[in-house]
Amino acid sequence: ALGVTCIEHANPFDLAQTTEAAQRAITHEGPSALICEGLCITLSKPKPALCVDESRCTGCKRCITQIGCPAISWDAEQRRARVNPTLCNGCGLCTQVCKFGAIGPNAEAAKGGES
Repeated sequence: ALGVTCIEHANPFDLAQTTEAAQRAITHEGPSALICEGLCITLSKPKPALCVDESRCTGCKRCITQIGCPAISWDAEQRRARVNPTLCNGCGLCTQVCKFGAIGPNAEAAKGGES
């Protein structure tokens, strides 16, 4: 009814897939749509919180500027990103954005300790 001739689907927690689908929709001649389908984070059980490995974090702020996650903040004194374990649902988008592999599972949480 609206004349949409290109409909792309993507998992919003797969950054590469979503970016590629968005590019296809944008470059398509004519009306297009992007439908993101994934589990609602407020209804699904969260995964363990992630954390920043300070020895690998370069302070580039890519994790902050690229995805806008409310669980990631900037520690101006340490010049490093921080993940608030209370706000982190473990979706993993930040791990896909960090080129230095500085964000990953919390070692203490993985051992059964507190995050």
